[in-house]
Amino acid sequence: MSNAYDDSIWELIPAVDRPLDDGLVERADVFLDGADSVLDLGCGDGLYLPVLLGHCREVHGADHSQVALDKAAARAPGASLSLVGDDNRLKLPDNCVARVWCVDTIEHVVDTQVFLSEARRVLAPDGRMLVSTPSHSLRLRLKLAVSGWSEHFDPFGPHLRYYTARSLRYALTECGFEVDDVDAANGALVAVATRS
Repeated sequence: MSNAYDDSIWELIPAVDRPLDDGLVERADVFLDGADSVLDLGCGDGLYLPVLLGHCREVHGADHSQVALDKAAARAPGASLSLVGDDNRLKLPDNCVARVWCVDTIEHVVDTQVFLSEARRVLAPDGRMLVSTPSHSLRLRLKLAVSGWSEHFDPFGPHLRYYTARSLRYALTECGFEVDDVDAANGALVAVATRS
């Protein structure tokens, strides 16, 4: 998707505080422990950037939308923000961050392999990545089989991919990560992986 598409979506989203996922905020304490730098990959309007700034000295945010980044700059002025171009390459050097935080983004990505490869490239050796995406558990899949896929999957919606624990683990492993944990709770699937 082009930056213009992403900008048009973010122009529709009001710049208001939304509730944070308490489970992710709690995970941040453990995930960011001992890390001096983090990249919020797909930071959007910077909802989690203040949390990350509370843990790390150096906080980066990257997104496809300049509109979203402008909102993020207002929300978290201490973060270093950069626009991801149409080539999907991050404007960060190799091995420059200890952690990558990626919440509600991977399901919108056209090229998952490039996305995860770029995350791995900017991570320092033994760096860790946290990925959160909506859960499509067995229970939900059974419900969809009964009620119909069209009730859940909007053909014009922004979600391009749907993950299960198994498919998320596979994607991370294939892109050079060792998956430490995959957990499904409160409708979200959260994976933590280490750069191998």
